Order: sequence, then C-alpha cells, then structure tokens
Amino acid sequence: MTQTQILVVEDDPDIAAVMAQVLEEDLDAHVETAANGKEALAFLEDHVPDAMLVNLRMPEMNGSDFLIARRELDGPAALVPAVVVSAAPDGAGIAADVGADGFLAKPFEIEALSAAVTRAL
Repeated sequence: MTQTQILVVEDDPDIAAVMAQVLEEDLDAHVETAANGKEALAFLEDHVPDAMLVNLRMPEMNGSDFLIARRELDGPAALVPAVVVSAAPDGAGIAADVGADGFLAKPFEIEALSAAVTRAL
C-alpha cells in the first residue's frame, strides 16, 4: 500500500507546519506544502496528490482562483479532492461555489482536520 500524499496550500508557514505534522502523525501521510495557488499549480504539473487542503486568502493567487484553475489542467490533477480551510465568514459558500469537496473553518480542532481529509479521500 502506498503512502497517502497530501498537498497543503497555505501561506502561513506556522499553520502549514501544524497541518503537515497532524496529517503525517494521524494519517501516516506524506505532506507537501505550497505558499499560494501559483506554487500549488506548479506542483500539480508534476505530482498528483491524493487530496489537498486549500486556504482561501493567500498572496499571488488565492485559493478560489487556484481551485478554478486546477480544473483546467490536463489529467488526474484536475480531479484531486480539495478541502477548503478558511477563516473567511463566507468560506463554506465560496468552497461550494468553486467545487471543493469539503470545508473546514479556522480555527479548527486537530481531530477535525484529519476527519476532513479522510472524508475527502
């Protein structure tokens, strides 16, 4: 059985590190991070993770623009399940609008993070 691969798209390095640590420990996942949507799109050119966690508010390319752009990619990367993780008051609505597979409000409980990824997988 291969190890689950997860991409965390988060501009706050401390939050990204916590998310990665939780997913590595709870789900025995291999986690890669990207600081914005541009970095995430570049990552998807060569990799197809099993799931993604995507923040909405980021510099250079925000999460909603990234999720819309990745659907235009050729191949399986366009279909990777994505969970939006955001403190935006309208985050759940935005997640639904861009076709995300789930939503997790910040701040989140550690258990909720792993559960959201498990549901997306």
